[in-house]
Amino acid sequence: MQADLDRVRNLLSGAAFNLAEARIAHGLLRWKAEADYDTIRRAVANEQWDVFETSAIDACLRSVVTALDLGAAALFRLGGLQPGRSETDLGRWDREVASKRLRLPVFLTRWAELRNSPEYRELRERRNEATHRTREVAADVGASAAVSIDYGGVSRPVLKLSEEIAGYGRRKFHELCNAILDWGPETPVGL
Repeated sequence: MQADLDRVRNLLSGAAFNLAEARIAHGLLRWKAEADYDTIRRAVANEQWDVFETSAIDACLRSVVTALDLGAAALFRLGGLQPGRSETDLGRWDREVASKRLRLPVFLTRWAELRNSPEYRELRERRNEATHRTREVAADVGASAAVSIDYGGVSRPVLKLSEEIAGYGRRKFHELCNAILDWGPETPVGL
């Protein structure tokens, strides 16, 4: 079965877009940390600091997990496979790949093994936490200092956390793109 290269390109473009969202979310937190209080107060006048900062962390978490899932979907299609009702993601990778014959070099499928790494499991758990559960946030209303958020049982400053999350996503996406490009003469034309 031939890979749907247009869809592969679209999936990788979508992943890059999501990583840009994560970078912007981190940029908002960096801006808040560096700007003076009056500038910030005018920009987000009626919002609490914890809402501003946790929404940026939430955007960062969701965007990075989505980018990595889109990368897995691109690999699945690059291997000439068609997904079922929705694109394959890292969460369904094992089941989908076991039920079909994925025709990709080992070094490409190895990228998807990140789903078993402690960093990815932690990222996914925090994303699920941010999406489906209440969370502890330490902030003084009106304070200009960065808040901390509970991340895996540890209170972490949101600015540092967003930098780590966005950086992790960027590194993993670059690894995937480099692996595809290094595929060599077998790389599908037009990708």
